[in-house]
Amino acid sequence: VVTISYNQGRYIADNIESVLAQNYKAFEHIIVDGGSSDNTKEICAQYKHVKFIDAPGTNQTEALNIGLKEAKGEIIAWLNSDDYYEPDIFSKITDVINPERNIFVITGDAKVVDANKVLLWLMPGKPAPPFRLLFHPRLYRLNGRMCMPCQPATFFHRKILDELGPLVNDLHFGMDYEYWLRMITAGYRFKYIPQLFANYRYHDTSKTVKEGYDRFLPEWTRVSEEYYGKLSLYRKILTEIHWVFLLLETLVFRIYKTLTEPHASPSARQQSPVLIYPPNPLVSVIIPMFNAEKYIATTIESVLNQTYRDYEILIVDDGSTDNSMNILSELGARHNDRIKILRHDGGINRGVAASRNLAISKAKGELLAFLDADDLWYPDKLSKQVEFMKSHPEIRLSYSRATVIREGKGADFMPGEDVIGNPPPPDPRIVLFQIILVQVNYIFSSVIVHAEAIHAIGGFVENLPFQSEDRIMTAMIAASHPIAMCDEILCEYRAHDASYTASVVSNRLPPAIFYDIQVRIMKWLIRNNIHKDWAKDIARLILPVSFVRATACTMNPRVLAIVYADFLKSTLYFPVIPFIMAGRLISFLWKGIVRGNLFSRTTDLLSRTAFYRKLFGNKPKIVKTNINGENNAS
Repeated sequence: VVTISYNQGRYIADNIESVLAQNYKAFEHIIVDGGSSDNTKEICAQYKHVKFIDAPGTNQTEALNIGLKEAKGEIIAWLNSDDYYEPDIFSKITDVINPERNIFVITGDAKVVDANKVLLWLMPGKPAPPFRLLFHPRLYRLNGRMCMPCQPATFFHRKILDELGPLVNDLHFGMDYEYWLRMITAGYRFKYIPQLFANYRYHDTSKTVKEGYDRFLPEWTRVSEEYYGKLSLYRKILTEIHWVFLLLETLVFRIYKTLTEPHASPSARQQSPVLIYPPNPLVSVIIPMFNAEKYIATTIESVLNQTYRDYEILIVDDGSTDNSMNILSELGARHNDRIKILRHDGGINRGVAASRNLAISKAKGELLAFLDADDLWYPDKLSKQVEFMKSHPEIRLSYSRATVIREGKGADFMPGEDVIGNPPPPDPRIVLFQIILVQVNYIFSSVIVHAEAIHAIGGFVENLPFQSEDRIMTAMIAASHPIAMCDEILCEYRAHDASYTASVVSNRLPPAIFYDIQVRIMKWLIRNNIHKDWAKDIARLILPVSFVRATACTMNPRVLAIVYADFLKSTLYFPVIPFIMAGRLISFLWKGIVRGNLFSRTTDLLSRTAFYRKLFGNKPKIVKTNINGENNAS
């Protein structure tokens, strides 16, 4: 794959990621840059597989020839820096191109999209007969129809490159058109595959829009006349006869357009349509941001690169003091119809829960998708998860699996965790039980929840001593509604030095946080009369042990104060807990002293089997449920 770039840093990541998304290992990606002054080089440097060639002062065709000269692949692809491929097409292309069957060049269909990947129109490739391709400029003058194979959707065998040589350097607009005619003259024929191969981006800074087709047509005409002049007299007569039939076809085409589009003039049809984003999007993407200058741009780009388009982005600045807002303002200006930037009154820092609640109050979507300012989404995240929730309407909250990006201390506090995410069991009480024990494993950047479910519980709990509002919110929803996991890897979780998780682990806070979560969830269940008796049983079994763990794992006075405050709150709702703790302590010491096994007694205060028998009767049947709802009992 050869890519030519000049100041296209805004789009180059889409280009590179679309090549990586092919799931095809035998490829190389060469990027030839004509001396960009934006962030193109920095973005390319993030991808170790990219062969970056700096060629300042070269025009597009010269740079392309440099890249083609470096190409080692058996199949050649030319993808401009602002265009991108559809997923999983390379395997199809390599199956079709076959010199033994005399198939050396293939072309497919392409979507024309705007700067934000919104579909403008389809560009069907269709077969490219020599006569039609030769008369391409004339046909375009008559009715504005493209008759040329779409360049990003065209692939050819390197035998053609070895035989025909490089492109013509002094052509700036018709270099691909000339090469296609050169192929046909040499006896090669385009094999059309009726499949979507590529996306052609039509935007204000693209060469097509900036220069206009008035600049393209003279070169196309010059190339057409040059190859027409090479024909024999007999072939010239045949081409002119074919031209008569093309005129009749064009007349029919124009009559059809007049009848079906009576108010559209030819000039209006050639203009890019006015882009109107959906006023009531289905999905609202919520991103709280605090001092995230290092990651916020790539995080937002991962949302803008979604194949699913019916969404809005709400970003809440939580009092950032670094360069985050400058980066965000620039992105917001470029995508002002898609991105909404919110701030708290006075620009103060109010915490992640208050930031999410502010965004929820402004969100228009029926579904709320959450993303932290340092995490990333895969391009098909929204499309797959929204479809999953549509096919399971009873589910109010879903999450997906996620991979881990480790930076700095991330290797220490996320050891061995290559993929995060495990499915919840089908029994809703066991789901809630596992959430309380923090055994449901997921990242919040993978969560999508129905807005009505969040509004019903009053949003996120604010003013918490720890950032546990996500786990508490999940428990509140799971107490009354089914939740599920979309069993695909759709996100990337970034484990790095400045993350909240890093500070939690380094300060040995998890036991204290888990205890605080458990007290708050069980208080909420009893106060709202949801599984009330069951919650009391849970509290008597869990809270004494959790309190001991929380106090034993920290010497931080502030954290200990929170733990003891939670203990006092728990006794108001569960007065029996102090007596249970005293009884267990006496039993623990007495049996340990008398039997001489004090050390072994510390291994576990409660039997897991007794846990389940107390909560759910007999030992439960564990059921694994796949994405299609089929149960496998074990």
